[in-house]
Order: sequence, then structure tokens, then C-alpha cells
Amino acid sequence: MISPGTPRMNTEDSRPRAGAAPTTALFALLLLAGCGQPADGTKSFDTRGLIREIAEDRRTAVIRHEEIPGYMPKMTMELTVRDTNELAGLVAGDEITFRLHATDETHWIDTLRKTGHQARSTPANAPSGADVVELKPGDPMPECSFLSEDGGTNTFAAFQGKVVAFTFIFTRCPLPDFCPLMNRSFARARELLRADPGATPNWHFLSLSFDSANDTPEVLRRYAQGYRSGDADRWTFGVLDATTLATLAPQLDLIVTAEGGSFAHNLRTVVLDPRGRIFRQFDHNQWTPQELADAMRAAGQGGALLCPTCTLIPAAPSQPPIDFSPASSNRFRSSRTALRRRTAQPDQSTLFCGPSGTERTLKPLARNSNWPITSYVL
Repeated sequence: MISPGTPRMNTEDSRPRAGAAPTTALFALLLLAGCGQPADGTKSFDTRGLIREIAEDRRTAVIRHEEIPGYMPKMTMELTVRDTNELAGLVAGDEITFRLHATDETHWIDTLRKTGHQARSTPANAPSGADVVELKPGDPMPECSFLSEDGGTNTFAAFQGKVVAFTFIFTRCPLPDFCPLMNRSFARARELLRADPGATPNWHFLSLSFDSANDTPEVLRRYAQGYRSGDADRWTFGVLDATTLATLAPQLDLIVTAEGGSFAHNLRTVVLDPRGRIFRQFDHNQWTPQELADAMRAAGQGGALLCPTCTLIPAAPSQPPIDFSPASSNRFRSSRTALRRRTAQPDQSTLFCGPSGTERTLKPLARNSNWPITSYVL
């Protein structure tokens, strides 16, 4: 295994002395190149693991890896594969060796080598998830409580009247583009909202840990310091207990599994409108702080397009109406293509909402040729 630290070497000792064999100097150079930390700060570790799943685009693989001393415990993680060709011939159940690289902002794996295979089995009591109804945009956020960083109990209901963005983390998460990235993105989105005079001031960020055994209020406050720089304005850290997490996680398709003293988990970030309804959910880690800030602005300005009966009447008379009621197949995210194709002039389109057919005109917020529906709010 490659050590994460840089070997301490005396400059004079590392310089070949007169009469020393050339191989001595070569060995010293190889030692520095193979075991030291590169100048860009990348840490590299040789390890082994078991492939649990390979993504369809082959850019990531879920791997249950052994402990990496000094970096992270034995756990299951979705790891980024920089060269997808390295997954050629590999399938779920393969035992592999590989090298993990991590910087301050991202990670990737390479040098994948198959060493064996394990047949996969499904436990008889494995949950099917068929009885869990996932929340969708427009649904009210279920009421639940969490322990706040100040030691008090808090609830989502306490933030009624505000736009809320919340995400799930744990303070011991080692990979820079998992929990640390969620917090860095929150920090940047907060800066964007503060700098925007047109944004509603009634917004709040929540970073919620699922590690109730370790992430005490004191631990959370200390951890938050690294991201908030001493400024807790409209950003709270908290922790969910195991019972609340077990109830809430399936409704958001959040997967958290305790494993090897740590957690295997995916990423979910949710925006609530001022009425406490789901406005938008961001999956994984590919979203940007700008996208999050834009969603929070739209939520604060009444941009949700889901209501009991909701129909978009395109500006062009020849184009048919588009139904956005919960019973329709159109959805906030899945209807982007239809709206781009069928709405020639979105700023002149009309929205009819509510049982009485109240007419609402879409107001231009910002031009966006790629996704008109997020550029116009009620």
C-alpha cells in the first residue's frame, strides 16, 4: 500500500555520494516517486475489493473495499472510474485489486485487476421497497425532527415560510466529492444567494448527518467551522436518529448502510418551497451550486408548476395544451423536452392552475434556451 505521507529525507543523504553505485541514486528516486505524495497533493492507495455494481455508463462502480489505514475503514462506496476501458471484462461479484487516488476535491480509481469471483446471493429477508412511495415535486415534506448543532431538537416545520435546501452527510466521510462536496456546494450557493439582491432573504441550508453515534452537537459544530468559516448565517448542521432516518430515507431514495464502522451511502439534496413542499431533488453529485441557488430562487418566487389541476397553454394557437396535474405523465423534470419543443414563446404562454381555472401568466425570470420552464415563474 502506498503511504499517504511524504517520506522525510535529508537532502544531503538523498544525493549520491562520490563512488556510490548508480543503482543507489536510482533507488532513492524510485522511492520518492512511488511512495511520496505528488506535488499536486494527490494521495494514492493500493487496495483490493469486491465489485457490487457497475453503472450503465461504466463511469462508476460500487465496490466493497478493505480498510485503507490512515484514510478510511472497510466500506462500500460508489467510486469513479476515470478510464472506463479498465472495466472491460469485469462484472458484479469480481474480486479486484485497484489503486485509489484522492485530491482535496475529487477522487478516481485505476489499475483494476481481477483476482477472483464471488457468487452473489440475496438474503431471504431483503426488503423489496415495493411498499415505499417516493416523494415527488409538489408533495409535502413529512414532518420529522433532528438534533441540532446547538443541542436542541429542531423540525422541518420550524422552517415553514422559508425556502430550505437540505442534504445528507456524515462528518467522517473521507471522499472529497461525497459529503465534503455537498458542504462546499452549500457554501458556494449561500454566497450566490447573499450576493443576489433579487433573491428572497427567507432561505436556509440544512446539512443533516445520519451518523447519530458519532456526530454529536459538539462534533457537528467543530466540523461546520471548516465550511462556514465562523459564519453560521442561515446554515444549520444537525443529525437524524436511526428511527427517523429509517422512515425518511426510502421516501427520498436515500440509501445509507452501516458497514465496517462507517457508512455506504448515496447522495440526495432536496429543495423545499416556503409551504414545506418538495420543489426539486438533486441526485448524486453532478449538480452545481449555481443550479441549487437557481432552484432556491425559483422556489421562493412560486415557481413550482404542480397543483391540483395545472395546464400550460402555449402561445402558438396550433400547439396543444400541456397538462401538469399530478395525474398526468408530465413532470417538472421529465417534461423539459416537451416544453422546449412545444412552447415557441414561453414568455407569452399562459398557465391555468387550480380547480377554478385561474389564469396565471408566466413571468420571465431569466433567459435560458435550454430549459425554459425554469426561466419562468408564476
